[in-house]
Order: sequence, then C-alpha cells, then structure tokens
Amino acid sequence: MQKRERKIDIEPDWVHLGVTENGIAVNSYFAEHPEMMLGAMECDTRIYGQDSRYTVCVNDDENFNMYEALNKAISNIKAQMTDFERAADEAEQTEEVIPADPDVRNYTYTFFEGKLYYRENSEMVRKEVSQTAEERIRSLDEIRQITRELIDIQMDGCSEEELSDKQRLLNVKYDAFVKQYGAITSKANRIAFRDDSDYPLLCSLEEVNEDGEVKKADMFYKQTIKAKTVIDRVETAVEALNVSVNEFGYVNLAYMLSIYEPDITNAKEELAEKSGQTADEITLSDDALAELRRAVLVEELDGLIFLNPDRYNENNPDIGWETADEYLSGNVRDKLRVAKAMAADTDNPQAERFAGNVAALEKVQPEWIEASDIDVKIGTTWIEPLDYEQFIYELLNTPRRARAVRSQFYNTGIQVHLNKMSMEWFIENKSMDKHSVAATKTYGTSRMDAYSIFEDTLNLKTVTVRDRIDDGDGKYHYEVNKNETMLAREKQNMIKEKFKEWLFSEPERRQKYVEYYNETFNNIRLREYDGSHLQFPGMNPAIELKPHQKNAVARILLGGNTLLAHCVGAGKSFEMMAACMEQKRLGLANKTIMVVPKPLIGQTASEFLRLYPSANILVATERDFEKSRRKQFVSRIATGDYDCIIMSHSQFEKIPISAERKERMLNEQIDEISYAIDEMKERNGERWTVKQMESQKKKLEEQLKSLSDESRKDDLITFEELGVDSIMVDEAHNFKNLAIFSKMNNVSGISSSGAKKSTDMQLKCQYLSEINDGRGIVFATGTPISNTMCEMYVMQLYLQKAALEEMGIYHFDSWAANFGEVTTALELTVEGSGFRFKSRFNKFTNLPELMNIFREVADVQTADMLDLDVPALRGGKPIIVESEPDWYVKQVMEDFVVRAERIRGGGVDPSVDNFLKITHEARLLGTDARLIDKDAPNNPDGKLNKVAENVWKEYEKGNANGHIGCQLIFSDIGTPGPDKDFTIYDYLKETLIQYGIPAEEIAFIHDAKTDAQRDALFKEMRTGKKKVLIGSTDKCGTGVNVQTHLVAMHHVDCPWKPSSIEQREGRGIRQGNENEEVAIYRYVTKGTFDAYNWSLVENKQRFISQVMTSKAVSRSCEDIDEATLSYAEIKAVATGNPLIKEKMEIDNDVQRLKLLKASYDNQRYG
Repeated sequence: MQKRERKIDIEPDWVHLGVTENGIAVNSYFAEHPEMMLGAMECDTRIYGQDSRYTVCVNDDENFNMYEALNKAISNIKAQMTDFERAADEAEQTEEVIPADPDVRNYTYTFFEGKLYYRENSEMVRKEVSQTAEERIRSLDEIRQITRELIDIQMDGCSEEELSDKQRLLNVKYDAFVKQYGAITSKANRIAFRDDSDYPLLCSLEEVNEDGEVKKADMFYKQTIKAKTVIDRVETAVEALNVSVNEFGYVNLAYMLSIYEPDITNAKEELAEKSGQTADEITLSDDALAELRRAVLVEELDGLIFLNPDRYNENNPDIGWETADEYLSGNVRDKLRVAKAMAADTDNPQAERFAGNVAALEKVQPEWIEASDIDVKIGTTWIEPLDYEQFIYELLNTPRRARAVRSQFYNTGIQVHLNKMSMEWFIENKSMDKHSVAATKTYGTSRMDAYSIFEDTLNLKTVTVRDRIDDGDGKYHYEVNKNETMLAREKQNMIKEKFKEWLFSEPERRQKYVEYYNETFNNIRLREYDGSHLQFPGMNPAIELKPHQKNAVARILLGGNTLLAHCVGAGKSFEMMAACMEQKRLGLANKTIMVVPKPLIGQTASEFLRLYPSANILVATERDFEKSRRKQFVSRIATGDYDCIIMSHSQFEKIPISAERKERMLNEQIDEISYAIDEMKERNGERWTVKQMESQKKKLEEQLKSLSDESRKDDLITFEELGVDSIMVDEAHNFKNLAIFSKMNNVSGISSSGAKKSTDMQLKCQYLSEINDGRGIVFATGTPISNTMCEMYVMQLYLQKAALEEMGIYHFDSWAANFGEVTTALELTVEGSGFRFKSRFNKFTNLPELMNIFREVADVQTADMLDLDVPALRGGKPIIVESEPDWYVKQVMEDFVVRAERIRGGGVDPSVDNFLKITHEARLLGTDARLIDKDAPNNPDGKLNKVAENVWKEYEKGNANGHIGCQLIFSDIGTPGPDKDFTIYDYLKETLIQYGIPAEEIAFIHDAKTDAQRDALFKEMRTGKKKVLIGSTDKCGTGVNVQTHLVAMHHVDCPWKPSSIEQREGRGIRQGNENEEVAIYRYVTKGTFDAYNWSLVENKQRFISQVMTSKAVSRSCEDIDEATLSYAEIKAVATGNPLIKEKMEIDNDVQRLKLLKASYDNQRYG
C-alpha cells in the first residue's frame, strides 16, 4: 500500500441520482437496490396542499414490521471493516509545514518547489487537492501575480506602453485559463480558490451580465487606478494648505514649507530696518531663517488657519494649527472663553495672535436665545435643587418651620434632592406640610398633596391616583381612580404653568439660567465640510464622486463619528468605501469592518473593487461563519492587514464583545437599579414602580448569569482583540430598537425592551468611541427617523454619547426633560368600555438646539437637496386613484359605527370586539371586502380592479415598440398563504392574466424563499423576463435592486410608517433606472379609512422632514403617534363629515371638565 501522489478524480456511483420504476428521482444506490428501501417511493401532497409535491417512502402492508424489515435489509450489506493503526509520524508526512515566505500574502495559495502551499500567518501548510484543482489554482495564481503587478505599476504612475504590455500579458493568461477551465467566477473555480483572500480580486476581472454572460472588466483594456500624485512644489500658500490637508488630514506646517517657498524679502527688510542694516547685510542662522519662513507662511494664511490655544505648544511652533472651518466651528463659546484668557495673558508670546482668534470667534457666535424662547420643564437636571425648593416654598407658602435648615450638625425641613447615580429626584420630609390648604386644595388634592405631585413631576411622571381593592385572603390589587387622577393631573398642569412663570421672573435667576442654557446647549456652530481638495489615490479614474459625496468623505475624515442620513440613491456605499480607504491611507484607522445587509455582501464587495481595484478586502461568506469555520475566519480578521472586511449584520453580531465588557455594563445597570430601588423603599415609593424595577433587575441578573454560562462557547477571539478600530454600518436603521431606560412608565413612544443585536452594536460603538476619542463609527441610512423622535436619541447614543454627557445628559430622561414632553389626553379605551388616560412622548421643544447637536454627527442629504440622476416622478406627484364603495362596503362601514357605539357603551366583551379589531378590519375593507368575508361581492369599480386595470395599461404602454416596462405592486395585507380564502396577490395575478399578461411574467416576492431564489428573481426583473412583481414592504423594500426597467409602482395599501413609503418608492426612483420617468399610484376607496391613513402618514413625513432638514417653523412641534382609530374618527369617516370628529373631541373635553367640576364640588362642600 503506497500513498498516492495526489487524490484521484474518480467519483463513486452512489454520489449520482437514479430513477425508480415510477419515475421518482432517488440516490442511484437505491434505484439499483430496491430491496434496501423499506417500501416504495411515491409522490404526496397531503401536508402542504395541491401545489406542493414531495416524495415519501410508503409501505401499504398492514402487517408491516419495521424492526424485522430493517434487520433484513441490514443483513444484505456485505462489507468489511479493518482496524487501522496510524503511524506515529504520519501527521508530519501528510501535513508538511514550512516557514512563511514574506512575499506571499497571508491566507493565499502559493507554490514552493512545485508543491502547493497555503500561508497561514507565520507558516505555509502543504495542501493536497486533486490534480485538476491544483492545475486550476496554479493558473489562477499566475493570473493573480500579473494582476497584482498591473495594480502596482498603475499605483506608481506607469507609462501607457508599460500598462499596455502588462495588460497584453494578462489577456493571454486569462484567455488560456478560460479556454481550459471556464470563467473565474464559475462554480468549479470558486470551490478551488475560495479560501484564497485574493479570490474577490480575481472575480473583479470579470463582469457578469443579467444573462450570465461573462466579459472582461476594464482592467484588461483601461487604466483603472488613479496613481498617487507626488507633489514636490506648489506656487501659493493656499495650495500648500490644500495639499497638506489632503495628505495628512490636518495643517502640517513643516510639510507645507517643504513644498512651498514663501517670499521672505519684505520680512528681511523689516528686520534689517530694525537693526539698522540693509537686507543684503543681514545674516540669519538656520533656525532664525526657518522661523522667519514659518512666520511668513502663517501670515500669508491669515484667516485661513488658526493656532488653537488648547493644542498650542510653545516648544513646538508647528503643532496646534487648524483650518478656519475646523477652529471656527463646534463649541465656539468655549473656544472663545479660552481664547480670551490666552489673549489676556501678557506673558504669552502668542497673546496678540490669540487676540485675532477672539475677533474671529466673536463673529461666529450663535445668536443669543432669550428667556422667552427657552422652554424649561420641571425635572430638567440643570436647574439647581435649591431653586426647585424655593419654587415650591413660594408656590405653597411653606411655613418657616417646614423649610430646609442645613448645617454641619443636622439637616431638617422639606428638601429637594437629585440622586446623581439614578438621576431620580426626591423630596425629603414632604409630609411636614402635606395638610395645608395650598398642598391639598389649591395645588393638590385630598388624595395626592402638591409636594407628591411636584415630586412625580420632577421625575417626568404623569401623576396617577390608584385605589387599593381588597381581593380577600389577604390579597389585593390597585385600580386607577379616574376622577381623582384627572383632578390631580389638572393640579399638575397648574404647577407646571406656575413654574414656567416663576423661573425667569427674578432677574438674577433669569440671567443665571439663560446664560447656562446658551453656554451649554446653544454653543455650536456647525462645520461646513469641503471635500473638493481630496484626490483619492488608488480610486478608479473612470468614477468621479459627486460634490456631496466628497464632502461626506471629508466629514468622516475630519469630523469623527458620522451618520450619513442620505436619501435612497445618494451614493452612501461609495462614500463609505472612499472614506475607508482614505482613513487607512492617512493613518486615522488601521482596520475597518463594513457591515451590510446579508443580500448586499456580494454586491458591496464587487462595487468596492470596482471603485478601488487595488483594495485588499476580506469578504465573509455564509461558509466562513459556519460553526466549524467561524473561529478560523475571525482569526484571519485579527491577523490580516486588510483595507476592509465586509460582512453581514448577523455575522457581525456573532463576533462577541468581551464578557468583561458585558459584565461591566450589566453590573452598572444592576447597581443603578438597586440604588434606585433602595431609595424608593426608604421613601415608601410607589409599590408598583418598585415592583417593575425589581423585575427589570431580575432580568439583568439572569442575563449576567447566562453570560458566564454561554461565554466563549465557540472560544472565539473577541471584538476588542481583532484590532478593528473602525466600523461602517449600512442600513443602520436596523439597529434602532435599543432599550431606553426611563422613569416614565406606560408612555407611548418609549420602549424599554430592545433587540439583542442593538445592544451588541451599542457595546461595540462604546468600545470604538473609547479607543478613538469619538471617531471610528459611520452609520448610513436613508431613514434615521422612521417613526418617532426617540429614534434620534438612539442615534445620538450610538454616535455622540460623550457630547451628550458633556451637556449633563447621562440618561434618556435628561434628554427628554430638555427636548421633549409627555402629553396626556382623556380618550376612550381601545375596548371602548370607558375613558382612559393616554400618555404620549410626542411634543418636542427647543428644537433648533437639539438639531444643532444632532447635526454635529448627522450629514443630512434629501432628494430635494441633491441633483441625482434618477427618473422624474410622472406628473410631479403621485397619482391618486379613487374607487367608489359598493353597497356592501357602505353597509360594513355603517356596521363599524354601530359596533363602535356598542363598544363605547360597554355593551360588548372586549375580547369579542374592540377598537383595535375595527381598525384592522377597516384597513382590510378599504382594500377589498373579501378580505373580511370571502363571499362579499366583487366590486367592478373596486380598488383591486382599478389596480389591475392600471397595471395592464402600463404594461401595454411600457412594452410597446420593443421596449421593456416592469412594475412593482406593494401590499402588506392580503399576502399569500395556504389557509387563506382570499388573497390580494392571487386575485391580482388571476385578473392580470385575464387581461393578457402571461402568467410566467408575474411573480410574488414570497415565492423566493432563499437568497439565491431572490437574486434569480431580481435578475429576471432587471432583464424583463418578469414584468410584474407583487410584494410587501419588508420583503420588497431595502436591498431590492430591480429598477432597470421600472415604469410604475402601485401602493395597494397605506403602510403605517413614512419610512416604508420611502423604501417602497425608492425601488424605482433611483439611479440605474433607464426610464426618464416613473409613475406612482396610490389607491383610495372612498368612504373608508384609506384617505385618513394616507393623511396621517403624510403629516408624519412632513414633520420628520422639517426636523431633519432644520426647516422647522417654530421652536417646538408635536409628533403624530396613532395606530388605532378612535370612535370619533370612525364616525367621521363613515359619514363623510369631518365636523363629527371635532364634535367628539369637544365632547371629550366637556366630559373632562364635568369630572373636574364634580371633584371640585366634592372638595369644596364635602
């Protein structure tokens, strides 16, 4: 027995398929040995329905005995097993290892003495593969060597002749390879070479069109890399400054003086005049001459560069210089304060220069905001506790005996305190004056005194009065007392209004807080980033970034953490790629991970190499993150020197943050909650609040325990050990579900539950911000705020946590106290059984300052701001298609009113019917009554028939005269499913087929179950093989590139979120669409809730757009947060009379006032 030189390419028969007598495909072994099947193969459809065929092994013998049949089949096996003892030295013979060749890239194949090796860090391991595979690898290795040489000579600025010679050689090698082995991107070549880090580079040599045809990429014929231009001489100081910023990212005076010679003639003459000599007679030492040249250069750049006193070093005059756009931006009030102090220091040799700084900074100070424009709420943490104390004393006329007395021996009296750890306010000794008239009648109630109301208000809570209900057996529960609660909340509102009047009424106090607000929150001048000077060495010269893209890259390089809040089609991917390469070149980052949605990994890699053909990238495949290979791949990240590592959102989450960091975070949260619980118990705080906090603490403790159990399951290298110092996250809105911890309970718009992937992202962002001093993180999304303004806080937490903390904002509640407000309204319950208090975090104040802080990291670019090469919207606006309701729809709408009145009157069990159920059914009815009742009539003038009619018209028009016209139909309701009597998708498909559209040209997105099937479907849409694609927002939104021939998009329903509409319409109105215009249809059934829903979403979009573009017309605004129709809305829409809604709202107010009057009378006469 001799060891073969190589593996033999012989496949045994049992790896192939065979066919049974009744035509069912099975493994060839079983086709040849039917005795080894315990039955007969048959097709069946019983489980999944008529459209699903699968094979089963059936035995119809009633006396069938599985045990006997199995033993009989096993006895047919004739095989021999021989014990084998491995030789002790065989491992060395089969796995030869040699020291790594430094010229061989890590994780690539190479040949040494004719044998195949694979480099892994400091070693090269012998690899044994089949002869065919080895020959493929050898040829690919040769192509790789030539490609690398071609890249290198372009980077060095080769001549056209050198380029042509190398390209000719590449063509010869490539043509020979393809003739023998096929395209580089073919399956066999991919399997052979996929473990080589340069495989993505070789794939970039080929362009594969939608029909699968392969052609050579530009590298075979054109110059694809912009050579780095070495500038050794410039003519002006401004040119020297631009080159310095491009080469280093900052003002480097020494370098600028090496490429620019300032004219020192006048300076020498001035020196000579002072010394009584002529300019020719004066002699300068080398140091003096260097100082003179530097001084002249700085003078020539006066107003363009400034010496930052915070970075000034008197021993090194080259350090501390900044461009004007950098120095005269950011916290300019703080910079002015420092500059004034330095200018006033007469002993400082640069005092005169700093006086110039003062003059420049004074011109860019933000306009001072007066007290009348500042909204300060009770609970704002920068109002001193003593002032809160003074307010409550004056408001309630607190007697002297109950007021605070503080000395070194004892403290007594009513005192206001803030727990700096939990940011919880509490009033000590508040019971000392709780029975006064002011505390129990004027500003409080008999059930809740004014001091308690004020304490809840300090903690941003809407007061609630609960009654304890005895359940017997020593058990009890609490119920909200609506009358007492309403009265207490009215008192709370009175206290809030009185505080606003009081705070700025006293001149000294007004000056103190107006000054604090302006110095802390109104201190920012936004920097305008100019990327026009950037040269982008190594970038494909055929690709020219647009001005807004260059500016975005400059922002990332010069400004730190960045949110690219750019609309669909603005080119966010190229911005991140260019920034990634530039920050590596400038030394701002060593290793970057680009995190993208899973379907976009391949596209991102190919686009990266198209933009930067010389880039050294590592692309994560599904195979790399299989459990058996994950450890090896993560090790490659840690040990490799890559320009960029590209992976999916889910793969990024699988790289663990260190257990120590997780433990630290969890322990901090547990300590914080424990401290707050102890305080609440000491002060006899609300039992239910303590209970909630203890529940939250228990969850955190369970997480901490499970952390020690699950940590290092894979024994993976942790994120901190990878050497990664930069991440770029595409479609970052997928990480907005971050838990927000707040003292505010049951408030719509605030979620205390978060996604695990968001917590993981937060920990990684905190780590990067710590090691990079506020840089290293880039988020990109077209919808940073998709549904609620709280999402802005989440983005700030990821990207500018340190900046918030500098302003004293350590928790969401601090942020909310400064910029938001909870509004509470009395309304019917969803079940309609009575009134409820609905609290919403939906009012926002001090908006200009909030947006200025946000815009320090957010680069906002909307479609209105950019001149993108995208098709126009036909007619300039969506086409509204109205359908008349038939008698059945009108009847159901009337039934809704009857049901709503019954619900409102409490005449129905909430589990049977409620407003939430009516809301859902109303959405279905507006689309098609058959979604509620399969036997409902088909309205010829109904919405779906209008959709089909318009799709057919667009089909005929778009596909006339040899053109290709494709369409998207969106609907989140009526999606296909096996147990549904009626679906929108099936009905539309059947109707379109009747019109004349071939069935094979219509597709459902839901039929594409895997990534490969989705890619194939999208390809068919881009080539026009499919003409109509019907899908939901989730499945047909982000990452769906089918725009090539899109002529129309149809909204069958109205989604809840504006971002969903933007994602839908962004599929067609984007770059790459070959049409000049695209039609957008919105379908509305009259007399239903369609128009109302569209109005809600449009108003919400208008609000978000105003905020994002800083076009807000006032300093405050109200968000819209509705998902359930009220009784008033149901009746108003059903009757077509909008005044009914207004009447119902007035009725609600009357109800509230009646309750208040009754409570007042009870207190007055009771």
